[in-house]
Amino acid sequence: MAARLDRAQQALLTYQRSGEVATVPAYRAGDERAAMFFELDYYANPTRGAVPTWRNEMAELSWAHWLTFDGISAADEVSVPTLLLHSDDSVLPENLREVAGRMPGRTELVWGKGSQTDFYDQDAQVAFAIEAADQHFRATLPR
Repeated sequence: MAARLDRAQQALLTYQRSGEVATVPAYRAGDERAAMFFELDYYANPTRGAVPTWRNEMAELSWAHWLTFDGISAADEVSVPTLLLHSDDSVLPENLREVAGRMPGRTELVWGKGSQTDFYDQDAQVAFAIEAADQHFRATLPR
């Protein structure tokens, strides 16, 4: 994490001096400079996320915001009706439960089945998410 924060600081200085935005791959297995460097089928698979229109890059200066943002504390300020959809096989499920518990507004936590990236493009998970969103908006948006 320290190395990524150092690179973010250097990238910010470069941007401030020249306007150049230094980027790294968003995904590349085995490349520790990449945002995600472990094997992930979704990002490596051209039938899923590795489509020609995806640039597969991330601004290095964004590490500072990404790695230091405290989403758990920020939950204390969310008062609008909120739907949170997650699963035990998605990233940091206990953190999401804590966020839901801290939000002072109407919060609905819907738990599905599947991995993080299944919710991006797999029919069962996408249909589950759409149904939950439809019910949430019907219940919370004015007619």
